[in-house]
Amino acid sequence: MLNEFKRCRRWLFLEASYLFISLIYLVLVKYFYSNLPSLEIPLFFIILALASIFIILIPASINRYITFIYSFIFTLYLIAQDIYLRAFGQYFRLSTALNLYKEAAQVSDSIFPFIKATDIIPFIILLIITILYIFIYYRYERRLERCNIQRLLAIPIIILSIIAYGFYTKSVKAMEEDYAPWLMHLDYYYYRDIPSTNDFVSRFGKLTLLYRDVEIELTPADVDKEEIANFLNEREDLSEDMMSGIFKDKDVILIQAESFNDIAIDEELTPTLYKLKYEGIDIEGFDTPLLSGSTSDTEFLANTSLIPTTGGACYERANNTYPTTLAKIFKEAGYDTYAFHNSIAEYYNRDDLFINWGYDKYYAREALGQDTTLSDAELVDEIAEVLKETASPYMAYWITFSGHQPYGKEEVGVSASDLERVYAKYPELSEDYASYFAKNMDLDRAISYLMAELSEDTVFIFFGDHQAKELDLTEGSEVYDMLKKEYDESLEATDLFIYYEGIEPLVYKKTATALDILPTLADLFALSYDQDTILGSNIFDSDHDGFYFDEEGTIKTDEFSYVGGILQSDVAQDEALDRLSYYSDLIDISYDILRCDYFKDRS
Repeated sequence: MLNEFKRCRRWLFLEASYLFISLIYLVLVKYFYSNLPSLEIPLFFIILALASIFIILIPASINRYITFIYSFIFTLYLIAQDIYLRAFGQYFRLSTALNLYKEAAQVSDSIFPFIKATDIIPFIILLIITILYIFIYYRYERRLERCNIQRLLAIPIIILSIIAYGFYTKSVKAMEEDYAPWLMHLDYYYYRDIPSTNDFVSRFGKLTLLYRDVEIELTPADVDKEEIANFLNEREDLSEDMMSGIFKDKDVILIQAESFNDIAIDEELTPTLYKLKYEGIDIEGFDTPLLSGSTSDTEFLANTSLIPTTGGACYERANNTYPTTLAKIFKEAGYDTYAFHNSIAEYYNRDDLFINWGYDKYYAREALGQDTTLSDAELVDEIAEVLKETASPYMAYWITFSGHQPYGKEEVGVSASDLERVYAKYPELSEDYASYFAKNMDLDRAISYLMAELSEDTVFIFFGDHQAKELDLTEGSEVYDMLKKEYDESLEATDLFIYYEGIEPLVYKKTATALDILPTLADLFALSYDQDTILGSNIFDSDHDGFYFDEEGTIKTDEFSYVGGILQSDVAQDEALDRLSYYSDLIDISYDILRCDYFKDRS
């Protein structure tokens, strides 16, 4: 009897040591690779509790392997979020990660530079712990007496986990009670809609982001289709204006410039961009928000005139019904429609998405005869050849690449000669900012080439896809001292230029985003479409008060701005609040349209 007791005590000691070390491992990984906001504490406790239950209830011959897999997934998620943040400037949604399988193998080389040695260490430690305790089990533990008393510990652990989850749901309920639709700076807005993964993680943590992702995936969309119909029917019809039909039947190429900001315009270094701005139509007040889907969300805004749902609309909503898109309204007017990009066809699911949007063909690098991603200036001749062989009229949509981060002298789109010219003019620039200028010089040459090769009857629509990542262009940034320039908010803007040879230069002031590109081009090119299928507005419509939004809850019009919960208005506050509520509803309606595939029932 005494020997059995000793064997049982030794077995309990070994299992307790494995439990302790496993929990310490999880705590340390959480400490070094993630913050721990108050809302996330109950969820982290439940994660620790689950690990404890695995070890307590599952036989030692199996629990080593299960705990290893559990701890590996936990570690992988936290560290993968950090790697994704370094590479793309934001945390990923689970739905996005699950849909990256098509492009993962082909873009893996571009991810490796963002992996640090410290990202590998936790996996090595986990492997050592697992091998050690598997050895201990086979060398000592399997001959010892297994005790069942430890199973009783599972009961209080389960009870405490239920209590912890109760605290979590109570905290969420408290946030909801303080929320109103126009109070988009409050925590519940970020918790409910996850407009920004970065803001969500800073407020609630990575584990809460994972929980919300799973919760959203498993919860059916609760959408009131009658409310959608009423909202769309009550929108004011767009009216004609001084610009209506001025480009009817002309060729057009839209250039969505990667990471372009107005600061890159320089009369000496980027003369073609300078020409677009000062010899074309400059929409002063246009800016593209950096949303959770980054470049893909800007494509979504421009092509559908709908605001994409957070969490990877280019994947989750790729097969939705879109009765009105840029490609479709041009095709209905007899245009050929093409989309181009320097990278692989699968990236951001473009090979499926652009076809669903109605493009005749999507030319990624493979279709242009390339097996590597070229800079804009290196690839542009292939694009020009396709368009020159196309009978007019055509509509082309080019998503450029050169401006993409990272910014260094060895990156795509950066040449030694361009850097030399940048430093000759701005000798104090650091390498990252100098490389950014060099990348935009490459883009500048590409556009200059298109202007020379394509018909003079071609309209150029140029806009940036989002603010440059990895660079600080905000007020107070050192870059303005390096450039010897005074800061101006417009230098951060992504701009919208409309250029046609011989057009009268115009600075047109209107608050706008890529959401408005489709209805604006429809007006300029005299194209018809169902206005009840989009949410953007014609920029040149004098009755439109403008609209800008971002993932931080900001809403701006020509008459008021709502930033960080502070409303500043040139009109009566009641009127401003009504418009604020309307645009808040517009964002929610767009999400609902996509979640329930609203137009499928109408097609």
